[in-house]
Amino acid sequence: MNIAFFKPSIWEEEIKAVNQVLSSGMIVEWEEVKKLENNFNNYITNWSYHPIAVNSWTAALDVALKALDIWPADEVIVPDFTFIATANAVRFQWAKVIFADVSKSDYNISLEEIKKVITPNTKAIVVVHLFGNPVRDIAQIADFAQKNNLYLIEDVAQAHGAQINWKKVGSFWDASAFSFYATKNMATGEWGMVLFKAKKHYERWKLIYNHGQSQKYLHTTLGHNFRMTNIQAAIWNIQFSKLDKLNNQRIQNAKLYNQILSHQDILQLPTINEDVVHVFHQYALLVKPGSHISRDEIREQLQQKGIPTAIHYPLPIHKQPYYQSLWYEEDICPNSSYLAQNIFSLPIYPGLKKEEVEYIAHNLIDIINS
Repeated sequence: MNIAFFKPSIWEEEIKAVNQVLSSGMIVEWEEVKKLENNFNNYITNWSYHPIAVNSWTAALDVALKALDIWPADEVIVPDFTFIATANAVRFQWAKVIFADVSKSDYNISLEEIKKVITPNTKAIVVVHLFGNPVRDIAQIADFAQKNNLYLIEDVAQAHGAQINWKKVGSFWDASAFSFYATKNMATGEWGMVLFKAKKHYERWKLIYNHGQSQKYLHTTLGHNFRMTNIQAAIWNIQFSKLDKLNNQRIQNAKLYNQILSHQDILQLPTINEDVVHVFHQYALLVKPGSHISRDEIREQLQQKGIPTAIHYPLPIHKQPYYQSLWYEEDICPNSSYLAQNIFSLPIYPGLKKEEVEYIAHNLIDIINS
Protein backbone atom coordinates (compact mmCIF):
# COMPACT_ATOMS: atom_id res chain seq x y z
CA MET A 1 0.00 0.00 0.00
CA ASN A 2 1.36 3.44 -0.96
CA ILE A 3 -0.04 6.33 1.04
CA ALA A 4 0.28 10.06 0.39
CA PHE A 5 1.40 12.29 3.25
CA PHE A 6 -1.18 14.89 2.20
CA LYS A 7 -3.96 15.32 -0.35
CA PRO A 8 -5.90 18.61 -0.72
CA SER A 9 -9.62 18.37 -0.04
CA ILE A 10 -10.72 20.00 -3.31
CA TRP A 11 -13.85 18.85 -5.13
CA GLU A 12 -16.13 19.85 -7.98
CA GLU A 13 -17.81 22.59 -5.92
CA GLU A 14 -14.55 24.54 -5.65
CA ILE A 15 -13.89 24.21 -9.39
CA LYS A 16 -17.41 25.39 -10.18
CA ALA A 17 -17.05 28.41 -7.86
CA VAL A 18 -13.81 29.47 -9.56
CA ASN A 19 -15.40 29.13 -13.00
CA GLN A 20 -18.27 31.34 -11.90
CA VAL A 21 -15.86 34.08 -10.82
CA LEU A 22 -13.91 33.82 -14.07
CA SER A 23 -17.13 34.04 -16.07
CA SER A 24 -18.28 37.09 -14.10
CA GLY A 25 -15.16 39.08 -15.00
CA MET A 26 -14.82 40.23 -11.36
CA ILE A 27 -11.58 38.41 -10.62
CA VAL A 28 -9.93 40.98 -8.33
CA GLU A 29 -10.98 41.82 -4.78
CA TRP A 30 -14.79 42.05 -4.70
CA GLU A 31 -17.94 40.44 -3.25
CA GLU A 32 -16.46 36.97 -2.60
CA VAL A 33 -13.69 38.55 -0.54
CA LYS A 34 -16.11 40.59 1.58
CA LYS A 35 -18.29 37.53 2.05
CA LEU A 36 -15.42 35.45 3.37
CA GLU A 37 -14.19 38.20 5.69
CA ASN A 38 -17.62 38.53 7.29
CA ASN A 39 -18.26 34.80 7.50
CA PHE A 40 -14.90 33.99 9.06
CA ASN A 41 -15.05 36.87 11.54
CA ASN A 42 -18.44 35.65 12.71
CA TYR A 43 -17.18 32.05 12.96
CA ILE A 44 -14.11 32.93 15.05
CA THR A 45 -15.16 35.95 17.12
CA ASN A 46 -18.95 36.32 16.79
CA TRP A 47 -18.48 39.65 14.96
CA SER A 48 -16.30 41.22 17.65
CA TYR A 49 -13.15 41.72 15.53
CA HIS A 50 -12.30 43.50 12.26
CA PRO A 51 -11.19 41.18 9.40
CA ILE A 52 -8.97 41.74 6.38
CA ALA A 53 -8.11 39.02 3.83
CA VAL A 54 -4.66 39.19 2.24
CA ASN A 55 -2.55 37.32 -0.28
CA SER A 56 -0.42 35.29 2.17
CA TRP A 57 -0.07 34.47 5.85
CA THR A 58 3.36 36.09 5.90
CA ALA A 59 1.82 39.34 4.69
CA ALA A 60 -0.89 38.96 7.33
CA LEU A 61 1.52 38.84 10.26
CA ASP A 62 3.93 41.36 8.74
CA VAL A 63 1.31 44.04 8.34
CA ALA A 64 -0.35 43.13 11.66
CA LEU A 65 2.91 44.00 13.38
CA LYS A 66 3.15 47.22 11.37
CA ALA A 67 -0.40 48.16 12.34
CA LEU A 68 0.48 47.58 16.00
CA ASP A 69 3.46 49.96 15.63
CA ILE A 70 6.26 47.48 16.22
CA TRP A 71 9.55 49.34 15.68
CA PRO A 72 13.27 48.43 15.57
CA ALA A 73 13.80 49.24 19.26
CA ASP A 74 11.05 46.80 20.28
CA GLU A 75 11.33 43.17 21.34
CA VAL A 76 8.74 40.57 20.37
CA ILE A 77 8.57 37.19 22.09
CA VAL A 78 8.12 34.25 19.69
CA PRO A 79 8.16 30.48 20.36
CA ASP A 80 11.36 28.90 19.10
CA PHE A 81 9.67 25.73 17.87
CA THR A 82 7.52 26.76 14.91
CA PHE A 83 7.85 27.63 11.23
CA ILE A 84 10.41 30.36 10.61
CA ALA A 85 7.88 32.79 9.06
CA THR A 86 6.59 33.66 12.54
CA ALA A 87 9.97 35.07 13.57
CA ASN A 88 10.73 36.54 10.15
CA ALA A 89 7.65 38.75 10.32
CA VAL A 90 9.15 40.37 13.41
CA ARG A 91 12.45 40.90 11.59
CA PHE A 92 10.60 42.60 8.73
CA GLN A 93 10.04 45.42 11.26
CA TRP A 94 13.75 45.29 12.19
CA ALA A 95 12.57 44.49 15.71
CA LYS A 96 14.38 41.95 17.90
CA VAL A 97 13.05 38.42 18.12
CA ILE A 98 13.16 37.01 21.66
CA PHE A 99 12.81 33.25 21.54
CA ALA A 100 10.81 31.48 24.24
CA ASP A 101 11.13 27.75 24.74
CA VAL A 102 8.13 25.44 24.43
CA SER A 103 6.72 22.58 26.46
CA LYS A 104 7.88 19.02 25.77
CA SER A 105 4.35 17.79 26.41
CA ASP A 106 2.30 19.83 23.92
CA TYR A 107 5.04 21.68 21.97
CA ASN A 108 3.46 25.08 22.67
CA ILE A 109 4.63 28.26 24.36
CA SER A 110 3.53 28.86 27.96
CA LEU A 111 3.19 31.80 30.32
CA GLU A 112 6.01 30.37 32.44
CA GLU A 113 8.44 30.45 29.50
CA ILE A 114 7.26 33.92 28.45
CA LYS A 115 8.03 35.31 31.91
CA LYS A 116 11.59 33.95 31.69
CA VAL A 117 12.45 36.11 28.67
CA ILE A 118 10.39 39.27 29.12
CA THR A 119 12.31 42.57 29.43
CA PRO A 120 11.43 46.28 29.66
CA ASN A 121 11.77 46.41 25.85
CA THR A 122 9.15 43.74 25.22
CA LYS A 123 6.24 45.16 23.25
CA ALA A 124 4.39 42.09 21.98
CA ILE A 125 3.99 38.35 22.40
CA VAL A 126 3.23 35.99 19.51
CA VAL A 127 1.67 32.67 20.51
CA VAL A 128 1.47 29.81 18.02
CA HIS A 129 -1.24 27.16 18.29
CA LEU A 130 1.12 24.55 16.88
CA PHE A 131 -0.14 21.59 14.85
CA GLY A 132 -3.75 22.66 15.53
CA ASN A 133 -3.38 22.30 19.30
CA PRO A 134 -4.49 25.39 21.29
CA VAL A 135 -2.09 26.99 23.77
CA ARG A 136 -3.63 25.81 27.02
CA ASP A 137 -2.98 28.93 29.09
CA ILE A 138 -3.84 31.42 26.34
CA ALA A 139 -6.37 33.15 28.61
CA GLN A 140 -3.72 33.61 31.32
CA ILE A 141 -1.24 34.90 28.71
CA ALA A 142 -3.86 37.37 27.48
CA ASP A 143 -4.48 38.58 31.04
CA PHE A 144 -0.73 38.93 31.62
CA ALA A 145 -0.31 40.87 28.37
CA GLN A 146 -3.12 43.26 29.25
CA LYS A 147 -1.76 43.94 32.73
CA ASN A 148 1.71 44.65 31.31
CA ASN A 149 0.56 46.78 28.34
CA LEU A 150 1.79 44.22 25.81
CA TYR A 151 0.21 43.29 22.51
CA LEU A 152 -0.83 39.66 22.14
CA ILE A 153 -0.86 38.23 18.63
CA GLU A 154 -2.15 34.75 17.86
CA ASP A 155 -0.54 32.74 15.07
CA VAL A 156 -3.45 30.55 14.00
CA ALA A 157 -1.89 29.34 10.75
CA GLN A 158 -2.49 25.70 11.73
CA ALA A 159 -5.53 25.88 13.99
CA HIS A 160 -8.68 27.05 12.18
CA GLY A 161 -11.63 26.03 14.33
CA ALA A 162 -9.57 24.88 17.33
CA GLN A 163 -11.08 25.76 20.71
CA ILE A 164 -10.19 25.99 24.35
CA ASN A 165 -12.99 26.05 26.92
CA TRP A 166 -15.46 26.41 24.02
CA LYS A 167 -13.83 29.61 22.74
CA LYS A 168 -12.19 29.56 19.33
CA VAL A 169 -8.51 30.40 19.13
CA GLY A 170 -7.84 33.59 17.26
CA SER A 171 -10.26 35.53 19.47
CA PHE A 172 -8.25 36.03 22.65
CA TRP A 173 -6.64 39.46 22.25
CA ASP A 174 -5.25 42.14 19.92
CA ALA A 175 -4.73 40.44 16.57
CA SER A 176 -4.73 36.98 15.01
CA ALA A 177 -3.29 35.76 11.72
CA PHE A 178 -4.63 32.78 9.79
CA SER A 179 -3.08 30.89 6.88
CA PHE A 180 -5.01 29.20 4.10
CA TYR A 181 -2.03 27.68 2.32
CA ALA A 182 -2.63 24.50 0.30
CA THR A 183 -1.73 22.11 3.15
CA LYS A 184 -3.76 23.82 5.88
CA ASN A 185 -7.07 22.62 7.32
CA MET A 186 -8.74 24.89 4.78
CA ALA A 187 -6.82 24.63 1.50
CA THR A 188 -7.32 27.57 -0.84
CA GLY A 189 -3.85 28.30 -2.18
CA GLU A 190 -1.53 31.02 -0.92
CA TRP A 191 -3.32 33.59 1.21
CA GLY A 192 -4.24 34.60 4.76
CA MET A 193 -6.40 36.73 7.03
CA VAL A 194 -5.94 39.06 9.97
CA LEU A 195 -8.52 39.77 12.65
CA PHE A 196 -8.01 42.94 14.70
CA LYS A 197 -9.76 43.68 17.97
CA ALA A 198 -9.26 47.47 17.84
CA LYS A 199 -10.70 49.47 14.96
CA LYS A 200 -7.70 51.84 14.94
CA HIS A 201 -5.36 48.93 14.13
CA TYR A 202 -7.76 47.71 11.46
CA GLU A 203 -7.86 51.14 9.84
CA ARG A 204 -4.06 51.35 9.91
CA TRP A 205 -3.88 47.88 8.32
CA LYS A 206 -6.31 48.86 5.55
CA LEU A 207 -4.01 51.67 4.51
CA ILE A 208 -0.86 49.56 4.46
CA TYR A 209 -2.23 46.57 2.55
CA ASN A 210 -3.55 48.65 -0.37
CA HIS A 211 -0.71 51.01 -1.33
CA GLY A 212 -1.38 53.37 1.58
CA GLN A 213 -4.56 54.70 -0.04
CA SER A 214 -7.07 56.50 2.16
CA GLN A 215 -9.15 56.97 -0.97
CA LYS A 216 -8.46 56.25 -4.62
CA TYR A 217 -5.18 57.85 -5.73
CA LEU A 218 -4.72 59.58 -2.36
CA HIS A 219 -1.80 57.90 -0.55
CA THR A 220 -1.29 58.92 3.07
CA THR A 221 1.31 56.32 4.10
CA LEU A 222 3.80 53.87 2.62
CA GLY A 223 1.99 50.69 1.69
CA HIS A 224 2.08 47.43 -0.25
CA ASN A 225 -0.23 45.44 -2.47
CA PHE A 226 -1.38 42.59 -0.25
CA ARG A 227 -4.90 42.26 -1.64
CA MET A 228 -6.36 38.84 -2.38
CA THR A 229 -8.52 37.93 -5.38
CA ASN A 230 -12.11 36.86 -5.87
CA ILE A 231 -10.78 33.61 -7.36
CA GLN A 232 -9.09 32.61 -4.11
CA ALA A 233 -12.08 33.81 -2.09
CA ALA A 234 -14.46 31.65 -4.13
CA ILE A 235 -12.45 28.55 -3.21
CA TRP A 236 -12.35 29.69 0.41
CA ASN A 237 -16.10 30.17 0.68
CA ILE A 238 -16.72 26.58 -0.40
CA GLN A 239 -13.96 25.25 1.86
CA PHE A 240 -15.34 27.23 4.79
CA SER A 241 -18.70 25.48 4.50
CA LYS A 242 -16.82 22.18 5.02
CA LEU A 243 -14.32 23.26 7.69
CA ASP A 244 -15.97 21.67 10.72
CA LYS A 245 -16.56 18.44 8.80
CA LEU A 246 -12.94 18.33 7.59
CA ASN A 247 -11.64 19.08 11.09
CA ASN A 248 -13.80 16.31 12.52
CA GLN A 249 -12.35 13.84 10.03
CA ARG A 250 -8.85 14.80 11.19
CA ILE A 251 -9.91 14.40 14.83
CA GLN A 252 -11.39 10.96 14.16
CA ASN A 253 -8.20 9.85 12.41
CA ALA A 254 -6.18 11.07 15.40
CA LYS A 255 -8.43 9.21 17.85
CA LEU A 256 -7.97 6.02 15.85
CA TYR A 257 -4.20 6.47 15.85
CA ASN A 258 -4.24 7.06 19.61
CA GLN A 259 -6.41 4.01 20.19
CA ILE A 260 -4.11 1.69 18.25
CA LEU A 261 -0.81 3.19 19.49
CA SER A 262 -1.82 3.73 23.11
CA HIS A 263 0.39 0.96 24.54
CA GLN A 264 3.61 1.86 22.72
CA ASP A 265 5.73 3.13 25.59
CA ILE A 266 8.47 4.69 23.46
CA LEU A 267 6.01 7.09 21.79
CA GLN A 268 4.49 10.25 23.24
CA LEU A 269 1.07 10.62 21.60
CA PRO A 270 -0.93 13.83 21.18
CA THR A 271 -3.36 14.42 24.02
CA ILE A 272 -7.07 14.78 23.32
CA ASN A 273 -8.96 16.59 26.11
CA GLU A 274 -12.66 17.40 26.50
CA ASP A 275 -12.11 21.13 27.13
CA VAL A 276 -9.79 21.54 24.12
CA VAL A 277 -10.58 21.03 20.43
CA HIS A 278 -7.28 20.02 18.80
CA VAL A 279 -7.87 20.14 15.01
CA PHE A 280 -4.76 18.12 14.06
CA HIS A 281 -3.14 20.05 11.29
CA GLN A 282 -0.37 17.56 12.05
CA TYR A 283 -0.40 14.30 13.98
CA ALA A 284 2.99 14.60 15.68
CA LEU A 285 4.66 11.83 17.66
CA LEU A 286 7.67 12.11 19.95
CA VAL A 287 10.17 9.27 20.34
CA LYS A 288 11.04 9.23 24.04
CA PRO A 289 14.66 9.45 25.26
CA GLY A 290 16.52 6.18 25.78
CA SER A 291 14.39 4.32 23.22
CA HIS A 292 15.91 1.31 21.49
CA ILE A 293 15.10 2.78 18.07
CA SER A 294 15.55 6.33 16.82
CA ARG A 295 13.12 8.68 15.12
CA ASP A 296 15.09 8.48 11.87
CA GLU A 297 15.21 4.67 11.91
CA ILE A 298 11.43 4.55 12.37
CA ARG A 299 10.87 6.95 9.48
CA GLU A 300 13.19 5.03 7.17
CA GLN A 301 11.44 1.72 7.84
CA LEU A 302 7.98 3.28 7.42
CA GLN A 303 9.07 4.71 4.07
CA GLN A 304 10.08 1.21 2.95
CA LYS A 305 6.47 0.16 3.57
CA GLY A 306 5.05 3.00 1.48
CA ILE A 307 4.27 5.20 4.47
CA PRO A 308 5.57 8.79 4.23
CA THR A 309 6.32 10.88 7.29
CA ALA A 310 7.55 14.42 7.90
CA ILE A 311 9.55 16.35 10.48
CA HIS A 312 8.00 19.57 11.78
CA TYR A 313 10.55 21.05 12.45
CA PRO A 314 14.11 19.73 11.98
CA LEU A 315 15.77 22.86 13.39
CA PRO A 316 14.59 25.32 16.05
CA ILE A 317 14.48 28.82 14.60
CA HIS A 318 17.32 30.12 16.76
CA LYS A 319 19.62 27.50 15.15
CA GLN A 320 18.75 28.49 11.59
CA PRO A 321 21.73 30.04 9.76
CA TYR A 322 20.10 33.46 9.48
CA TYR A 323 19.41 33.70 13.21
CA GLN A 324 22.82 32.28 14.07
CA SER A 325 24.26 35.17 12.04
CA LEU A 326 22.44 37.53 14.42
CA TRP A 327 24.45 36.14 17.36
CA TYR A 328 21.73 34.03 18.94
CA GLU A 329 23.28 31.51 21.31
CA GLU A 330 23.44 27.87 20.30
CA ASP A 331 21.18 26.29 22.95
CA ILE A 332 18.94 28.99 24.36
CA CYS A 333 15.84 26.76 24.06
CA PRO A 334 16.73 23.17 25.04
CA ASN A 335 13.20 21.80 24.77
CA SER A 336 12.91 23.05 21.20
CA SER A 337 16.24 21.41 20.33
CA TYR A 338 15.08 18.15 21.90
CA LEU A 339 11.82 18.17 19.96
CA ALA A 340 13.57 18.89 16.67
CA GLN A 341 15.69 15.77 17.15
CA ASN A 342 12.89 13.40 18.16
CA ILE A 343 9.55 14.46 16.66
CA PHE A 344 7.89 13.23 13.47
CA SER A 345 4.45 13.40 11.88
CA LEU A 346 2.17 10.78 10.32
CA PRO A 347 -0.43 11.42 7.59
CA ILE A 348 -3.65 12.88 9.07
CA TYR A 349 -5.51 14.61 6.20
CA PRO A 350 -9.33 14.26 5.98
CA GLY A 351 -9.32 11.96 2.96
CA LEU A 352 -7.17 9.38 4.76
CA LYS A 353 -9.22 6.19 4.98
CA LYS A 354 -9.76 4.14 8.13
CA GLU A 355 -7.92 1.16 6.65
CA GLU A 356 -5.00 3.44 5.76
CA VAL A 357 -4.76 4.75 9.33
CA GLU A 358 -4.83 1.18 10.60
CA TYR A 359 -2.16 0.13 8.08
CA ILE A 360 0.11 3.00 9.16
CA ALA A 361 -0.39 2.42 12.89
CA HIS A 362 0.07 -1.36 12.81
CA ASN A 363 3.20 -1.09 10.69
CA LEU A 364 4.57 1.45 13.15
CA ILE A 365 3.93 -1.00 15.99
CA ASP A 366 5.67 -3.79 14.09
CA ILE A 367 8.73 -1.59 13.50
CA ILE A 368 8.92 -0.55 17.15
CA ASN A 369 8.60 -4.11 18.41
CA SER A 370 10.82 -5.84 15.83
